Amino acid sequence: MAKQNDIDRHEIELNRCKDELLNKKSEYNKHREELLRSLDEYSVLKTRIVGFEQELRELNSRIQRVNDEKNDLYKNSVLTRCQLNTSYETLRKVVSEAMSLITKNREISSEIENVTKSKTITDTEIRKREEELSQTNSRLNVLKKIQNNYEWLPQELSKFIIDHKGREIIGILADFITVPEEYETALEASLGEKLNWSLVNDLDSAESLIRELENLDLGRGTFYPVKNTAVRVSRSTSNEGLLALNDVIVVNDIDKQIISNILEKIYITNSLADVTDLEDRLSEGYSFVTPLGNYIDSSGYVSGGHFSNSVFERKREIEELAANSKRLYDDINASKSELSDINKVLSNLHSESSSSGMKLKQLEIYEAEIRKDIDNLNDRCDRYLERVKVVGFELSGYESDKSNKADMLNSISRDITIVENKKHHLEGGFRDLEA
Repeated sequence: MAKQNDIDRHEIELNRCKDELLNKKSEYNKHREELLRSLDEYSVLKTRIVGFEQELRELNSRIQRVNDEKNDLYKNSVLTRCQLNTSYETLRKVVSEAMSLITKNREISSEIENVTKSKTITDTEIRKREEELSQTNSRLNVLKKIQNNYEWLPQELSKFIIDHKGREIIGILADFITVPEEYETALEASLGEKLNWSLVNDLDSAESLIRELENLDLGRGTFYPVKNTAVRVSRSTSNEGLLALNDVIVVNDIDKQIISNILEKIYITNSLADVTDLEDRLSEGYSFVTPLGNYIDSSGYVSGGHFSNSVFERKREIEELAANSKRLYDDINASKSELSDINKVLSNLHSESSSSGMKLKQLEIYEAEIRKDIDNLNDRCDRYLERVKVVGFELSGYESDKSNKADMLNSISRDITIVENKKHHLEGGFRDLEA
C-alpha cells in the first residue's frame, strides 16, 4: 500500500512535472516564435534603416550637388552681371564717342559746305577777274598799239617815225610829257600839233629826215632838235594869281627845258574873261588857256571846242589800264593762292570726314556687337534665374524628402529600440527557461 502510494505520489508528481514541462515547452515555443518574429521584425527594420540611410546619403549627395550648382549659378550670375555692367559701360562710351563723331561729322559737313561756297565764290571771282583782265588787256593792247605805232598820225608818217625811232628820232613830244587829268585838255589845246613833233638829236638829223621825207614823198613832218636848247629868259609883267602851264607838267627821259621853251608864257586861267589887261599881256607875248581847252594865243587867235582824240587821255587810260591790269593780275594770283589753300583745306576736310565716317562705321559695328553680347548676357542671366528657381525648387524638395526620411528613420530607430528591448527580454526568458 505504501509502495502504491509512493507510486501514485510519484506518478502524480511525474504528471505534474510532465504538465509543467509541457507548459514550459509551450511557453518556450511561444517565446521562440515571438523571438523569431522579433528577429524578423528587427531584420526588416534594420534593412529599412539601411535603405533610408542610403537614401539619406543619396539625398545629401544630391543636396550637395544642387548646392554646388546653386553656388556656381550664383558665381556665374555675379560674373555675368559684372560682364553686363562692363558691356553697358563700354556701350555708353561707344555711343558717346559715336555721338561725338556724328556731331563732328555734322560740323565737318557744315565746314565743307562753307568752304565749298567760299571756293565757288573764289572761282567765280577768279573767272570774273580773268574776264575783266582779258577785256582790260585787250583794251590796253589796242591803246598801246595805237600809242606805240602813232596810229592817229597819217599812216606814211607814223611808219616813217617808227622806222627811225631809236636812231635819228627819239620819239614824239607827247611821249615824254605827263600831266594831271584836270590839265590834260589845257595842255593839248596849248600844244596842238606840237604834240606830234618828232624829237631828234640835232639839226643835222632834222635836215636829213626832211630830205628823206621829200625823196620818198611821204608828206610833211616836224622835227625838234634837243641839243643846244637855249634857256629863254622872260622879261614881262607879273602874272600873279595865274598858274604857269610849265608848272603842272612832268617831263620824263628828256631835259624839261625842251618842253619849257615850247610852253613859255602860257598860263592857266579858269576863264579867258578873268584875265585882266588881256590885250596888254597878249602884246607882251603871253598866251592863256582854260582847263576846258579854250585857248587864246599871243598872236590873237582863239581856239576851243572838244578834242575827239585826246593823246593825254589815251596815255592816262593806258596807265590806268596797266595799273588795273597789274592789280587784276595780282588779285587773280592772290585768289588762286587762296583757292589753292581752300582746296587743301577742303581736301583735308574730306579726308577727315572720310576717316571720321570709317571710324563711325567701325563704332556702329562695335556697338552692334556689344548690344548682341548684352542680349546674350541678359539671356544667360535669365537662364541662370530660371535655373536658380528650378534648383531652389529641387533643393526644397530634397530638403523636404530628407526631413521626412529623417523623421521616418528616427521612428524606425525607436521601433528598433523597442524590438531590441523585446528581444533582450525574450532572450532573458529563454535563459530562464533553459535554467
